[in-house]
Amino acid sequence: MKDNKIIKRRYRLFFKKVLLGVIVLFLLFLLWIVYGAWQTNSVIQEQRDIQERKVAQYEEKRENLSRSLSALQTEQGREDELIRTLPVKKPGEEVIILVAEEEHAPSTLQNRQEEKKSFSWWPF
Repeated sequence: MKDNKIIKRRYRLFFKKVLLGVIVLFLLFLLWIVYGAWQTNSVIQEQRDIQERKVAQYEEKRENLSRSLSALQTEQGREDELIRTLPVKKPGEEVIILVAEEEHAPSTLQNRQEEKKSFSWWPF
């Protein structure tokens, strides 16, 4: 009888440990699923933010284009756009084209002479 009770206790203890292990594995599995869902949610949120920024940019671009289109529907707007994009003038007006000053590079002969002076101590 005593052996039978000891065997039953060992089986109970063994099954309790197995059951505890299964519960721990199940909880770890649930944590893994929750973590994966959280990561997926964060990626989706980032993509959503990117798309919202793109939508805002497209809305701003659409507003600019609609303003340009409404300006081109008037004679003055077409004339202003033509003057802005092409070098044209009305009869009696003058067009002045401003050109930035060019920087003149020193002559190559002068550069060579300066190089000879700076390396004159080197025997070659």
